[in-house]
Amino acid sequence: MENTNVSGRDVKGKRRVKRLTAVATVIILIFALIGCQARQSPLVGKWHSENGDALPLESTTIGFWDDGMVNILEYHVFGVQDYYGYGPSGTYGLSENKLIIAFSGGTSRYSDEKYSDKTDLEAGMCYPDRIERYFKIEGDTLYLYETSDEQETSGAFLTGAFRRGAIDACDLCKAYFANE
Repeated sequence: MENTNVSGRDVKGKRRVKRLTAVATVIILIFALIGCQARQSPLVGKWHSENGDALPLESTTIGFWDDGMVNILEYHVFGVQDYYGYGPSGTYGLSENKLIIAFSGGTSRYSDEKYSDKTDLEAGMCYPDRIERYFKIEGDTLYLYETSDEQETSGAFLTGAFRRGAIDACDLCKAYFANE
């Protein structure tokens, strides 16, 4: 009678049920936490456009970060280590296939001090406070559109096709960013 209590029930059986309940609870909590984890946006990473193959080159790069920040640079490339880029930065959010960006600052990158004044001036003058774009990702290509019908808008800021990866890793542009 060492494994029974006063009422005659099996003490080992109660312990086993308690252990199983505790283990099941832990497993359920683990799955619940995994399910509640923030899912990384499919946009996170760097993207760039490829516009032409003759100098001067123009390319727009977009960097989406997992903390909701975005940096955009419009590059103008004139030769090997002879370029400047300027653009807005801010935060972004997603709603289904819609990208919403609120700009709160600017950023620039240049190969030579001769471009520093030009980029600061242009970065502060050209961009709206907020934009909305519809997006679609196919493989390593991000498409941004002004309207939901996925029609390209010629000359519109931040529209068109963008390839995944940094501009200085792009086959077309990497020679111009050599040794950086």
